[in-house]
Amino acid sequence: MKGKISPLFFALILAAGCSSLLTSSTPPQNYYQIEYDPSKVACAKSFGRAVKVWDFSTSSPYNRPEMVVFEADRRVLYSSAHQWVARPGTLVAESLLRDLDLGSLFPQAVGADSPVVAPLELSGRVLVFGWEKRGPQFKAVFQVEVTLTDTEDGGKLLFRRDYRFESKPFNENSASQFAQAMSGLIKDFSTNFRLDLCATLTGSHGDRRP
Repeated sequence: MKGKISPLFFALILAAGCSSLLTSSTPPQNYYQIEYDPSKVACAKSFGRAVKVWDFSTSSPYNRPEMVVFEADRRVLYSSAHQWVARPGTLVAESLLRDLDLGSLFPQAVGADSPVVAPLELSGRVLVFGWEKRGPQFKAVFQVEVTLTDTEDGGKLLFRRDYRFESKPFNENSASQFAQAMSGLIKDFSTNFRLDLCATLTGSHGDRRP
């Protein structure tokens, strides 16, 4: 994992017609979801209490659903024709909620809208969620920090870590390729995060790959 990249260093501009992902000045016509088959993570221990997964926070330029392209000169471009079905922070939280609910790390995982009072809370911040252009090639980049706290123990910090993932470079610049690549990165993040949670419980520090 590499160091953080703050979106505040980017010069934010609105653009259209700059690439095949940014081709139309009309309102968004295409919507994309994070889709993948989650990897199974078996853990010998459990936190033993329910967890509430809050929508992850975001800041500009990732606090809106439009797809984001950033270039080597740090220009940031919003797609005028392609957007996610929700803001990145919501997409990440929904993916984690589904994956945690399938495993045994917590007896129950609920979303922010659930009336269930959960003693453990999972939150985070999306730092990068974009399509990076470098010369003729493109790649998806995802960076996030995630925190697990115990509300029954005065907000005690149980886990905190930053993650950064990059896809392989592609010659094709398309919204569908971006969505597919970003889905793969979210899957990798979810898998590694759950393995790290298990390692926190078991005290193991081996290879985190599934």
